[in-house]
Amino acid sequence: MKNSEMRVGAVTAVKEAQILTIPLPEIHDDEVLVRIHTCALCTFEQRIFTGEKKVPLPNVGGHEVAGSIAKVGKSVDSKWKIGLKVALRTFTRCNECHYCHTGEDTMCNGFVDHHQQIPGIEGIGGLSDYFICKPSILFPLEEHVDLTNACLIEPLSCVLHSIDSAKIDFGDTVVVVGSGIMGLLHVQLAKLRGARVIMVDPNQIRLDKSLAFGVDYKINPINEDLIAKIKEITDGGGADVVIYTPPITKLVSDYLKVCAKGARFVLYGSFHPDEPASITLNQIHYNQIQLIGVVNPGTKDFERAVRMVNYNLIDLSRYVDKIYPFEQVQDAYLSATAGGKYRVVISLVSNE
Repeated sequence: MKNSEMRVGAVTAVKEAQILTIPLPEIHDDEVLVRIHTCALCTFEQRIFTGEKKVPLPNVGGHEVAGSIAKVGKSVDSKWKIGLKVALRTFTRCNECHYCHTGEDTMCNGFVDHHQQIPGIEGIGGLSDYFICKPSILFPLEEHVDLTNACLIEPLSCVLHSIDSAKIDFGDTVVVVGSGIMGLLHVQLAKLRGARVIMVDPNQIRLDKSLAFGVDYKINPINEDLIAKIKEITDGGGADVVIYTPPITKLVSDYLKVCAKGARFVLYGSFHPDEPASITLNQIHYNQIQLIGVVNPGTKDFERAVRMVNYNLIDLSRYVDKIYPFEQVQDAYLSATAGGKYRVVISLVSNE
């Protein structure tokens, strides 16, 4: 590969990913060139790979990324030095709409979830040797931070936004539905907020593993009476907070039944397919249950996630199941979409 070129990991067809070589774009004076070290394959990229999410192809995904600064534009502040480790908030904001101006940039009107970062190729563009951006989306990392784990700062920031939206307080009982990476990050942060946590998952292996992350009680809804068990744990009161992470609409009504009066019910993930849910509105009305949707991390959430990693307040390495070299991008996607893993990470610098 020439110095004027870079590699990108593109989904070129359903269940097909390959490395393409493209010209290395030039940076403008107000931009930074970041050498991407690691990229985790989120469910967003996985759905593009499997064809569930319909987008133009080829598509270069990658929004859970970390790297180091390789080149700095002439007008960029001198604090952004070559070699500095950084986390990237790749989903851009317009900084002009009502929501950006009022501090609610998670709902930015200009947000596009599969925008074109690389000229001529659709996609967020993080799964590339290099990423060109304004320094406003970069967050400095301490030298001790392992970039293999730092790519998971983005999902951590998403969960921070969810935890804040749920208003989890000391002494709350929190039910987390689903013990994948997002469910377990909720567990860790809820525990830091002084809550006790009940994990619910029909997968017994994953359920048992969740105990190592601080879960106080675990329930397999296939083998146990979900409502009776939670009522028993809470002395009949129910859960103060329910964090619902599965992409399945038909189960929402079951988990509304475990809510205490005044509970907060967070719909954390998106739903696939997005089918109607059958719920009893009077149950929400008379019990003053708050139904809360959350999406995307805000700038504040990303900053706090970076601080948690810089200050060694959370260990993200336990969520990295397997690391693939960039050359094995197809195998990495197949592994990630096979299920049973927290995160598959691609190393773009394994041969350097």
